Amino acid sequence: MLDGFQQQELEKIKNDPMLIKDAPEELKANEEFMLEVIRLSAFAMAHVAPELQNKKSFVLAAIALNGWAYNYTLDKWRDNESVTRFAVRKDPVFLFAASERLMADEDFKTNALKINSWYPWIRLNKFIKNNFFEGLGDTFAIMYGNYGILEKLDGKEFDPNILKHGLIDITLIPQLSNFLINYGAPTKPCYGNPFRYAADNEKRKDATIIRNISLAIGFGLQFLRFAMAAAATVMVLPIVALVHMLKFPYTYYYQRNLLQLEGVIYDARNNEPASEKTTLAEFISRTNSSLNDLCGYKSSNITSYSYKNTEVETYGSVHSSSPLLFFKPLNSTKPSQVRAKEIATALEIDEQYDPNNSRARAIGRSFY
Repeated sequence: MLDGFQQQELEKIKNDPMLIKDAPEELKANEEFMLEVIRLSAFAMAHVAPELQNKKSFVLAAIALNGWAYNYTLDKWRDNESVTRFAVRKDPVFLFAASERLMADEDFKTNALKINSWYPWIRLNKFIKNNFFEGLGDTFAIMYGNYGILEKLDGKEFDPNILKHGLIDITLIPQLSNFLINYGAPTKPCYGNPFRYAADNEKRKDATIIRNISLAIGFGLQFLRFAMAAAATVMVLPIVALVHMLKFPYTYYYQRNLLQLEGVIYDARNNEPASEKTTLAEFISRTNSSLNDLCGYKSSNITSYSYKNTEVETYGSVHSSSPLLFFKPLNSTKPSQVRAKEIATALEIDEQYDPNNSRARAIGRSFY
């Protein structure tokens, strides 16, 4: 628990994070205080007292609160496998800040990036939001897995979070195919980018005939892997169809509770109220939106990027999109409203999304 003086200093730093440089040394050595500051700004990690910078438990706690703190840790932590793995699993971009040794270590990258869990595919909110064809695609993906082989072959940067084992892996065919392809078409990481690969022509010239045979067999096994995953998906097709038919009553119940969320519609251009107290259902109707169009907007508000609710400005070849209206939920303690907010969060309806950011990804999708 921070005392009065620490709270005062923290309030100052909230307004200007650069003030941490001039903070008293006893504050820089206070673990609880510095974690609160790091939560506000990762930059503070560079000004932590040496004894804390060398304390592994503190470093891990700081990264857990603000992943960008990893960039300001000591060189020894950015060369430490457990600390770097912890940071990379929060966001793969932190692999760029790792030591050259770890960026070049293929085994480490595989272990850090390949999280062998299908939780993001089968969690409840994903199940409720996806439609039959998405469910079928998810089923195939779980069967097939992904080793990022093709991405490595053509030198493209790949999304490491898609690397997963598939159920077909129990046959060992994907692993054998991966080994043969990597031997037949050897690659090496490009300098400065641990996700981008290029052909290793020096190795490729060695034992060319054997490598060509290895590559051909490897791709043949890849085709077999694809066929097995497709066959397995067809076998469970009736189950997938049954699940999606049975989910509709439950989906309707969720949707009905969500649309009862009460609030006020605001004009996004001047932040002035554009309605009296209303519901999310009215906002959706007024903006001609589907649940697919909804996303978070400035704090806990909700907006829609439907065609009717989006204003597009053009600057040459650059397009900028902004919403016309947004929905501000009321701070109500009524059980129905608390439940509606829980559903909005669980289904990621209020997930922040900026359509003008090319790296942003719209998460919310329709129920059907």
